[in-house]
Amino acid sequence: MSTSINENDLDPALFTANVTSLAHSFGDNTRRKIYLYLRENPGATATELSRHCHVHANVVRITSSD
Repeated sequence: MSTSINENDLDPALFTANVTSLAHSFGDNTRRKIYLYLRENPGATATELSRHCHVHANVVRITSSD
């Protein structure tokens, strides 16, 4: 039997650690910033994310669509 864990049920520190570890292993700091920002700001726009990550909005759109 497998149990499904909703990401919102995860401890915020554990979620951050897991995302950081995964993103770090792929060398993708922008993607890490996007995931962590969206965790704290669900529904953020590409413009908001781009300002937070200091990249063009198109970079956010491409990165988040992968």
